[in-house]
Amino acid sequence: MRLRPIDWPNLVRDLERARMTSRRIGEIVGTSHAAVLAWKNLGKEPGHYTGERVITLWCAVTGNERSGIYLESPVSSNAGKLGAHAEAHVTSCASSREGD
Repeated sequence: MRLRPIDWPNLVRDLERARMTSRRIGEIVGTSHAAVLAWKNLGKEPGHYTGERVITLWCAVTGNERSGIYLESPVSSNAGKLGAHAEAHVTSCASSREGD
């Protein structure tokens, strides 16, 4: 079974709607603003660990759980919700925020 890829452009747009610049997102997750723009505009994907940091940031900024993350539609780039088949592969962002 193949999991659907994360819709990185929508995650970046959510962070921008929260008034974060691509430069600030990059600083927080440890990459360049050019890389952030490439995820948003060029269909590029972050590496695994950077992607995990982006997801953690998205959860913290939006207040959403990791299970609410956007996924690419199997037939288009429209965002969908995480399917039940993938839930075993992710954990809640709440556990990463317990120390707050």
